[in-house]
Amino acid sequence: MQLKPNDLLFFARVVDEGSFSKAAQRLAVPVSTVSRRITALETALGERLILRTTRKLTVTELGQAVLEHASRAPRPPARWPTTASSSPRGACGSRWRPTSA
Repeated sequence: MQLKPNDLLFFARVVDEGSFSKAAQRLAVPVSTVSRRITALETALGERLILRTTRKLTVTELGQAVLEHASRAPRPPARWPTTASSSPRGACGSRWRPTSA
């Protein structure tokens, strides 16, 4: 399995919620998606990040380190622009455009 950009977000949400199902609800995705993404992350790192039982989750030492890394990762904006008129124009997001001389 290949890693995806949201894998760290999924992992952090599972730890925050203490549950795969609660994390999936919060992320508005199926539980199977969350489980597959965590498994992909663990496979890529070659070690378990979360020890799972039927009653609780325990974050491993590596899981704690990954969680700290994930907490420092940039977050996407809470709301992306939805219309073309709300997006920046020109170089560096300015509305200024160079004129020919």
